[in-house]
Amino acid sequence: MGKKQKMLKFLKIFVYLGIGIALQIIFLFIISGGVGMLFEITHSKLLSTDIIKFKSSVENIIKISMPLIIISSAILSNISLIFLGRKQLQCTVLNIREFLNINKLFIDKKLIFIVTLFAMGLSLVLSEIMGIVINIFKIDISSLDKINNILGSFSGLIYVILLAPILEEIIFRGIILRSLKKSFKFSTSIYISSFFFALYHMNFIKFIPIFILGYFLGYIYKKTNSLGVVIYFHMIYNLIPVAITVFRKYYNISRSYDYTLNDIAVLLFGVLLITWGVGLKKLNYIK
Repeated sequence: MGKKQKMLKFLKIFVYLGIGIALQIIFLFIISGGVGMLFEITHSKLLSTDIIKFKSSVENIIKISMPLIIISSAILSNISLIFLGRKQLQCTVLNIREFLNINKLFIDKKLIFIVTLFAMGLSLVLSEIMGIVINIFKIDISSLDKINNILGSFSGLIYVILLAPILEEIIFRGIILRSLKKSFKFSTSIYISSFFFALYHMNFIKFIPIFILGYFLGYIYKKTNSLGVVIYFHMIYNLIPVAITVFRKYYNISRSYDYTLNDIAVLLFGVLLITWGVGLKKLNYIK
């Protein structure tokens, strides 16, 4: 395929994800408006007696509901992207088990063990390195804290640990990576899909860690030819920061980013897990 066709493929994916981001914003406004209208219907008496108090109440209810609103808009936009890319998926209800190739998760215990170690190690290492970078360069993380507060809700945890890995892997490995490898080398396709994966998250503070995660997700997909294994890896990766946050809250340990021996120990432990997980490279499950 020529350079012009490759560039066209790149632009098509860029537009495809742009549609996803636009849909997320549209759904955000629609759901927020729906919440406001529902409140208006159920509190019509307040509207007729005190307009100022009513407006304040609407703003408060939307603010309280915002985590669920944002998560709902993300789910709907991702499902819409999957629907738009269904031709590339070539997946129906009848062959979904074959498409996910989840047999490896139930049959190969060694693979599960290696993938689990690698996901845990990568999550720990990238999290600690991110903390070091924030501390050294004094990066303002106020926007990051707002995102964490939203995702820290119960609905946020369900989305981060379960739904996001499923939806995102279908989009980025099931649709985008599969599409790219028809035009580029597999290794190049992994880099490009990782770039789009990081860009789509719209979290520029974590752009590099997300890009690295995307690379390893693509690499594991290449080695196992199983979207099910990649989804599992993504779930474990997302679970670790949540578990650490819960642990810190339970023992009332604040995250100051002033690194101690405990943080260094966590970093080294993560490196150790990755070293063990590198055993995946010795495996070849591609049919």
